[in-house]
Amino acid sequence: GFGPFRNTQIVDFDAFETDGIFLIAGRTGAGKSSVLDGVCFGLYGGVPRYEGSERRLRSDHCDPADPTRVVVEFTAGGTRWRVTRSPEYDRPKQRGTGMTTEPHRAQLDEWIDGEWVGRAARPVDVARAGGGAKGRGVGRAHRNPARRGGACACPA
Repeated sequence: GFGPFRNTQIVDFDAFETDGIFLIAGRTGAGKSSVLDGVCFGLYGGVPRYEGSERRLRSDHCDPADPTRVVVEFTAGGTRWRVTRSPEYDRPKQRGTGMTTEPHRAQLDEWIDGEWVGRAARPVDVARAGGGAKGRGVGRAHRNPARRGGACACPA
């Protein structure tokens, strides 16, 4: 789970592509900011309002064994991309008792000829391959995180 979401949430921004603009509206605490946090985390590996404390990205509603993951699909320069990220979090050990730390993970895939092809498989390589999304830092991205042609599956 991510933010207030324990279960998978899918936000399809492609559905609004022809509109050119859309509004994310809802009651206080509904998760509007968390959807944008998911987009920022997926694209940039950080969230400005939690800078330095990414462990807060994991949902408090999760079972300890539930994974935390954000998947962002987007089109840039005519190419379809998918970024999958998981923040660092504690989970139960697979053998024995106690907890272990699941490290921050990231993967970048490109859609080619009807299938996803891996382009980078470590957070540092994803950041390098994405070029910081054409030089945009996390703080700047937060001011304009919802970009046309993207979909966010927040989280699993």
